[in-house]
Order: sequence, then C-alpha cells, then structure tokens
Amino acid sequence: MRSFPVQLQEVFSDVEGRKYSQLVKDASGNPILCKAAVAMRERLIEDIALLPSVAGFLDQLIWHFGTDVVAEVTGRSKRVVLKDGKYQLESRSGHANIAETQAFQDDRKKILVFSACGGTGRSYHSDLKATNQRLRRHYLIQSGWEASNAVQSLGRSHRSSQKQPPVFILTTTNVKGEVRFTATIASRLASLGALTRGQRQTGSQGIYNEEVSNLNSDYAKATLLDFFQKLYRVGIAGYSIAEFSEITGLNLLCHEGGLRDALPAINTFLNRLLALAIDDQNQLFAVFEEMLATRIQAAKDSGHFEVGVERLVADGGFNILSQQVLATHPGGSSTICYEIERLTRPRVLTTAKARGMREQHLDTTSCIVHHLGQVALLRFWGERTSRDGNVITQSELITPSGVDKIDDYKLAKLGWSRVMPNEDFWQRWEREVGQIPEYLSSKFYLICGLLLPIWDKLPNDRSKVHRLQANNGTVLLGRSVSPKELQTLYANFGVNAPEMSLTQAYEAIWNDRLVVTVGKYELRRSYWKGDDYLEILDASGRERVEYLKSLGCLTEMVKFTIRVYVPRNEQMMAVLERLQGS
Repeated sequence: MRSFPVQLQEVFSDVEGRKYSQLVKDASGNPILCKAAVAMRERLIEDIALLPSVAGFLDQLIWHFGTDVVAEVTGRSKRVVLKDGKYQLESRSGHANIAETQAFQDDRKKILVFSACGGTGRSYHSDLKATNQRLRRHYLIQSGWEASNAVQSLGRSHRSSQKQPPVFILTTTNVKGEVRFTATIASRLASLGALTRGQRQTGSQGIYNEEVSNLNSDYAKATLLDFFQKLYRVGIAGYSIAEFSEITGLNLLCHEGGLRDALPAINTFLNRLLALAIDDQNQLFAVFEEMLATRIQAAKDSGHFEVGVERLVADGGFNILSQQVLATHPGGSSTICYEIERLTRPRVLTTAKARGMREQHLDTTSCIVHHLGQVALLRFWGERTSRDGNVITQSELITPSGVDKIDDYKLAKLGWSRVMPNEDFWQRWEREVGQIPEYLSSKFYLICGLLLPIWDKLPNDRSKVHRLQANNGTVLLGRSVSPKELQTLYANFGVNAPEMSLTQAYEAIWNDRLVVTVGKYELRRSYWKGDDYLEILDASGRERVEYLKSLGCLTEMVKFTIRVYVPRNEQMMAVLERLQGS
C-alpha cells in the first residue's frame, strides 16, 4: 500500500530535448491516481493474501523429528505440533525452557534448538557434570545482523569445563544472494575477533572464509567496478548494461551514454540482485564471485594480499601526531588515544583528460570561478528536490581538483564568467594542476592498549577496529574514534581534551555538525533559504551584532530575526581568528 506506484506521471522535455517525468496534479495541487495502477495494486494484494503459508524452520524441524527428540528453548507460549498425523495447537508453560534445557543436558532429547530469547543466561555445552557429554554440532541457522548476538549464540555451546569443544556449522541455501547477509555478519565478526587477539580468525571461529564471505572488503568494492565496466563493454551472462539497469533499477549510465562517475555501492548492488529471479541472481553472482576470486588470487600472487581486513592503508602513510594516556590498569597496562594523520592523494584532473571531456561534450562551457580562483568546465547535470520541496537545477563543475555536482544557486554565489577554451586557458589549467599538493591530510583517533575493561566508556555507536603501521614503523591496533566523539571520550576518563585549532574547529562544525566554542562564541552549521551557514549562536542585541559585523561577520534576516554568520570565503579563517581573540 505504501510502496506500489499509483500516482500518474507525464513526460516532458527540457530545452535541450532531454526527457523527464513528473507528477500529474489536479487543480488543487493533489496528485492524480492512475486507475490502472490502483487496480494492479489491489490485485497484487489479493494474490499475496491467497498465497499458501510456508512453515518456518523451527516448526519444520519439530514436525520432522518430533517433540520427543527436539528440545525447544524459545519465547513461544504456543506452538503447532504434529501428533498422530494431525496438526494441534499446544500451549507451553513459563517453565518449559528450563525443562527442555534439562532434558537435553540429561540426554533425554538429542536435539536442542534455541532462539535469541533462549540464548541468554543458559549453557548447552558438553558440561563435565552433565549426562549428555556428546559432541555438539552447533548449526547457526539465522545469523542476523548483529555480530555480538551471533558471538553470544555460539558461546552457549562452547564454555569452560567441557569435555570437548563444539563444531560450528554455518548453514545457507543455494541462493547466491543470501551471501549478502552472511557477508555483513562475517565482516563484523572479524572486527570483534580483532579486539581479543588481533586476529580476524578469533571472532569468526573459522566459520567464515573472509576472502569469499566479506563483500565489504576493498577487493569486493574494486571487483564491483570491474563488473560494471565489463557489463558496459561486452555484457555479462547475456545481459547488456541497458537490460541489467532495467531489471535492477540501477542507474549506471550518464546522459552522454557512458558509465556514471558515482556508481552504486556494493550493498546497493547486492540488494538489487536479491530482487531478481533465483536463476538470474545465481548466474550474475557467480560471475561476480569468479571475478572476485581472480582479483584476490592476483593480489596473492603479487604478494600484496592483505589478510587482515581491519588493516588501514593510505597513499602517503600515517603519522602519529600525539598520544594521550586515558587509563592505567593494574599490572602496568594502559589505554592510549593516538591522534593520527592520514595522507591521501588528491583527485587530479589532468589537462589531457579535461581537453578530452571538453571535445567530447560540446555543451560544456569553459569558465573562471571567481570565488575559487580556478579555471573550470561547466555543464548541465540534472535536477534534485530540496528539503523544502523545490526543484533545484544542478551543474557538473569540472576543475583541476576533480569533478563535483553543484546547485546552480550555489554556483551563482561563487561567481563565474565564460572564457574561450584557448591555449591560455589550458596553460592556466596546467599551472593549477601543478599547484595541487601531493597529499591531503586528514585526522582520526585510535584507542589502543587494554580495551575490554574500559569498553563501556567508549562511544557506543561504532565498533570498528583497525590495524595500521605508521611511517615511523609503529604498529597500532585499536578501535577508531571520530573527532566529534573525542570531547565525550576524554570527559568519560576525566582527561582534558586537547584544544582544537581553528581548522579542526571548522571541520568539527561543518563536517561533524557539532556546536563548537571559538573565543566567547558558540558556532554551529545551520540551514535556511536552501543553503548551509556557519552561524554564531546567541548573537542578540544591537551592540553585539555591530561588534560581530566589525569583525567581518555577515547578517541575514530570517523570519524577522537577525542571524549572524561567518562568511565561507577566503576571509573565513581571518574572521575566526578575530572571534577567537575577542
């Protein structure tokens, strides 16, 4: 009812002949419904309602082996059982789980099945004190999305004081798309394993083959790009790129017919494969798997294969800028926060490539962007809908530092003028390419040392564990923390956080959307009139507003209220310095 498209659409063309679709509305501005689509939706709902029910795994297991063999430890108060060839509704008491667990440990029932409800506070291992000391073969049927829950589940049959460890078995179907789910849990299990011994095998207990199962790895992402390029050139499994785009709904081609710069991510690709018929998704995923295996083997053969999925790499390496001891534990162990600089190569659009783009697309305009002080190429890209529901035209801004999409009203604020694409233009382009630094610097923080005793003091919205080798040879293994979490982290340990530079303060405000104090003033990123601003909070009173304007700040009237903001241009850092010293 919510997702089936029933609103009537009409096709229109812009001045350049490009075709688009838009909603058809009545005189009151309400969307008009397509009667044929509504009828299709109603028929589909009826068809779904008439589908025969399919029993879940738990019921099929119990019906096959019988309640005399299977001990069920779940949260169900009622269940359907098969007795004397008939299905009967059976009620379960509140103490059923205790009795079922005991029946399994006493070896009166040979099979035990438990859910998340039954996976808390109970043990099913081959306890030396239990009658049932047989080998446990633990089948993980539904791993879910949370690695911590999967680890807890596996731990129910693997405890201390056991006669023998269990055998863990991951079960899947022959539907290739199901790897989408096991891939997610595999990567998270590997991250949890890195916390304990720094070994990715620890968390997964060897259940998962990281090379094949982790579809979030750099190898899988690179393979996806190869997949799209092969699809574009020659097609895959009988599909052309147009046919593949049609059946998956993925937008892979730009207006000019080439591959888009921003192609779908691996998760989007896998989710769309799941929507295909089983034979089709198996065939396409088999090609992807083969390409992934080939890439990994090539990396192994060349000696560049990285076995630790949590390892970070950077073009220019990593520099340790500072370190802060957060806690010291009995025995001399410490928990340390490292401030790390990552050096990466910037995007550079060479003069030759820019010339080729200009010659290939005749609708491209050569210009100078005054606010940026750069030469650029400009061409129409498309439209988007703003938060306010307005349709905004976008252009593709091509500069020596790369290609970006920009709203036309923002482009107007930057100021630009058309110039001829003559040799002077391209010589200036070449000079600007030469002025781009070899590396761009970014910062992040890594919490290393003893982590488990202080785990509750770490931010709980991320649990990524990384290993890296700094340029000075130091190898670090720890949990990453974003700059916006640093203030809270230090406060949890009673440590004074390092004072941020103005550049760091701006990045925290603009990128992390934090409220940061600069001098006596609090600044935040605010949105109004279709744009984002670096706003100064509590800027009330004529005297204060006039003083801030004297420092270089600007004002805007929004809903009859004066709002003061710092201009985001070449004067921004100077204005921030004046605020800091005021």
